[in-house]
Amino acid sequence: MKKFARLPIYQSRLIQSSPKSLPSGSRCFASQAAPSTRYKAATHIPSPQSANEATTKTLSRASTYLLPVYARPDFVLSHGKGSYVWDTEDRKYLDFSAGIAVNALGHADEGVVKVGRVFLAMPHPN
Repeated sequence: MKKFARLPIYQSRLIQSSPKSLPSGSRCFASQAAPSTRYKAATHIPSPQSANEATTKTLSRASTYLLPVYARPDFVLSHGKGSYVWDTEDRKYLDFSAGIAVNALGHADEGVVKVGRVFLAMPHPN
C-alpha cells in the first residue's frame, strides 16, 4: 500500500479505503434521463392558437441555457400582480409556486413599488 505522508490523516484514510459494495438484495434506483412531464397532460391546457413566435423563440433560447433539471411548461410568464401571473399570450394563472417574498407581498405590491421609486429618486444614498 502506498504511503501518503503529505496528506492529512483523514484524507489518506479516504484514499486508502476501498469502496464498499451494496449488500446482497439491495436495489439501486436510477433517476430518469430527463425531467418528468407527466403533469402536463393533466394540468396544462394548450392554447387554442399555436404559441406565438416570441414565445417559441424565448423557449428555444431558454433550452440552450437552462439545465433540464425540471420539466418546464410551454409558456413564458410576462408579468404578475398580487397572486396572479400572466403569460405572453395573456393567459392568467394563480401563482402557487412563488417564493417566500411573493407569498408575503404578492407580485408588484404597490407599497413596495412606491418605496422603491422614492429610494431610486434620491441622490446617491451614501
